[in-house]
Parts: sequence; C-alpha cells; structure tokens
Amino acid sequence: MGSGPVVVWDVATGSGAIAVALAVEARRRGYAADVRFSATDVSADALALAIENAVAHGVADAINLARADLADSAAKADLLLANLPYIPAAEVPTLPVAASFEPRLALDGGTDGLDLVRRLIGQLERAVNEGGTALLEIGAGQTEGVRAAAEAALPNWGIHIHADLAGLPRVAELSRGLGQ
Repeated sequence: MGSGPVVVWDVATGSGAIAVALAVEARRRGYAADVRFSATDVSADALALAIENAVAHGVADAINLARADLADSAAKADLLLANLPYIPAAEVPTLPVAASFEPRLALDGGTDGLDLVRRLIGQLERAVNEGGTALLEIGAGQTEGVRAAAEAALPNWGIHIHADLAGLPRVAELSRGLGQ
C-alpha cells in the first residue's frame, strides 16, 4: 500500500451501517484524515438510506457514496468489505425478516447463496490494491464453496476463514499478494 490514506470500500453497503460505523470511529479516534471511505450499492433506495444514515451520524463528508454493481467501478481499495446476500433463494421466503423488513435483493444469494459472492471474488483482482485485503461475510455452511471460488479466481491470494463470536465460519479474508 502507498503512503496516502488507506482506502476502505464497502461494497453493497445497503443502509451504510458498516461504512458509517467505521467513519464515525475513525473520526472519534482522530485518524479520519488517514482513511478514505467509499460505499457503493446497486440499489438507489439503499444508497438513499446510506446517505441519510451518514448525514444523521455526521460523516457524510467522510464517505464517497455511489451507485455501482458490486466492484464495477473505477475504485480500488486497500480494504474491501462486503456483506452480500448469501442466503440460498429457496430459504429466503422462510425468513421472518424477508416478510417484514428486508427487500429480497438484500437477502437472495441465488441457488446456493454464493452467486454474488462468486461474482465479487471474480472482480477482486482489479478492485483491491497490491497488499490489500477483502473481507466477505458468508453463510456458516459456505466455507468450501467460497474457498473453491477464491482459489480458482485468485490463485496467488491468501485465503483465511474467520469464525464469528458463536464459533461459526462467517468471514472470508482474501489477501492480495500475500500468497497462501
């Protein structure tokens, strides 16, 4: 990574919760000038909500919010974050949150839940700077599918799966230029 600010990109930001929380924390700790935040989403409604949340938390000036489909953007990041829809399509209607709150677009990850995850993994080579990292939230049973997709698309990247607080494998860390 270069000597400029660290670029953090929240792909498929949704409500902007991750980008907003990180920008608030960076400002609180006094290193806002050392980090540049971007947040993108394909949904205009989601972006409007993300902007509203950034304004409400006083960090709208710290986050570049834009419409983009996954990593289809000219942006490059040192740290790319994504909490993509990863629920298998057949399970979505059974979720209470799908009936009352979340739009299907925010939940449905396709037949096995990995359609968008695989697409994003295929874009990481051009979206993440050398020495950078992508952190992707995944479903607890998707480790092998994510690992296979990453090994096929990113053979020279390091792959590590992290457990959540319940001990379930939930975050895929893909590191560029660090090997396996």
